[in-house]
Amino acid sequence: MRRINGTMRHVHKTAAMLAVCAAAAMVMAGCGKSAAVSTENQTAAVNQTNTAAAASMAANTADTANAAGTGSAAENTADTAAADNSAAAAQTTTGTAAQIGKALLDGIKYDDDLVTIDYDTADGKIGFSDEDIQITDSCFYMGSGATAEEIAVVVCKDEANAASAKTVLQAHVEDQLDTYKDYAPKEVPKLKSAVLEQKGNTVVLSISGDSSKAESIIAQYLK
Repeated sequence: MRRINGTMRHVHKTAAMLAVCAAAAMVMAGCGKSAAVSTENQTAAVNQTNTAAAASMAANTADTANAAGTGSAAENTADTAAADNSAAAAQTTTGTAAQIGKALLDGIKYDDDLVTIDYDTADGKIGFSDEDIQITDSCFYMGSGATAEEIAVVVCKDEANAASAKTVLQAHVEDQLDTYKDYAPKEVPKLKSAVLEQKGNTVVLSISGDSSKAESIIAQYLK
C-alpha cells in the first residue's frame, strides 16, 4: 500500500511539473507572439514614418522647383522687359532708311531725276568707310550731277557712329559747295539750305530746292 501511495504521489508530482511546464510554455509562446506583434507594429510604424518623410521630401522638392521656376520666369520676364526697353530707346525712327528716303523722293519736287544708288557707290562719293563708321541700313538717291540734289539716309550701329556719319555728311555738303560754286552756281542755295538731321542712330541728309518740305517730312520719321 505504501508503495502504491508513493507511486501515486510521484505521478501527481510529475503531472504537476508537466502542468507547470505547459503553463510556462504557453506563457513563453504568448510572449513570443506578443514580441513578434510588437516587432511587426514597430516595423510598420517605421515604414509609415519613412513613407511620410519621403512624401514630405517630394513635396519640398516640388515646392522648391516651383519656386525656382517662378523665380526664373520672373527673371526672364524682367530681362525681356529690359531688352524691350533698350530696343525702344535705340529705335529713333518710325521707318526704315528706304521708307524715309522714298518719302523725301516722293514728297519734294526736284529739278533732276534722282535715282537710287547702292551703298558702295555712295560711299565712294561721301566717304563713310574712311572713318570706319558702322552702318546697318542705308538709302541713297542722287541725280545726274547737273544738280547737287540728293538724299542720304543712314542708320548706324549706335548713336556715336551716327554722330560720326553726320560729320562725314556735313563735310560732303561743304565739298559739294566748293565744287558747284564754280561748276553750277545756281545749285549753291540748295547746298546752303541742305537739311541734315540726326536722331539717335539715324542721320538724314536732303539737298533740294524745298528745305522746309524736307524738314517737315524728316520730322515725321525722326521723333
